[in-house]
Amino acid sequence: MIISSIPEVESLAFPSQQHKSISHTVIGITPHEIKVSPPPKRKYSTKYLVVFLSKGILGAIEGKKYVYTFYNINLPVNISKGKSQKGDALVPIGDYYILKHELKGKTMYMTLNYPNSKDAAKALKNKLITKSQYEAILAANKAGKLPPFDTPLGGPVMIRGDGIAGKKTSGNIGVQPVAMGKIWEFAKKGTPIRILP
Repeated sequence: MIISSIPEVESLAFPSQQHKSISHTVIGITPHEIKVSPPPKRKYSTKYLVVFLSKGILGAIEGKKYVYTFYNINLPVNISKGKSQKGDALVPIGDYYILKHELKGKTMYMTLNYPNSKDAAKALKNKLITKSQYEAILAANKAGKLPPFDTPLGGPVMIRGDGIAGKKTSGNIGVQPVAMGKIWEFAKKGTPIRILP
């Protein structure tokens, strides 16, 4: 199911198989589907990112093949549920896309479109945000812009390139600098990312 207000374009299934990356092999990644949701005015792409929180893996997929698989990514202490409010130190679960690349010093960051429209709808239903905050989040997502981060939903959520083996994050996805260099080149603005439990 699509987790954004952006129209569904296509659904691709990725078969379970061995995926090699660097000197590692992942076995038994279960079949899943990624519903492609490129932002408005962005050309459809066959490149995707997928994060398996329970496995600590970030995969870069092109077409139906894993181009890279990165292990032992840095995640929050609690990965049993997705982010739902400011300060919960969690990573959201669902379908998002890369909205911004930023270089701060020597560290690379990629910001996701969290909160998306589904996050906003759920928060409005639970009376966590106001109608005007809901509309501001929807408008930003519709325009392909960064959503407001000053609501009770919090944000931003990023893939950070300053990861250290074994380190826990406070609500972002961390990868080591060498891995981030590859992801930075692979995932452009508009590249979808599915975050799975």
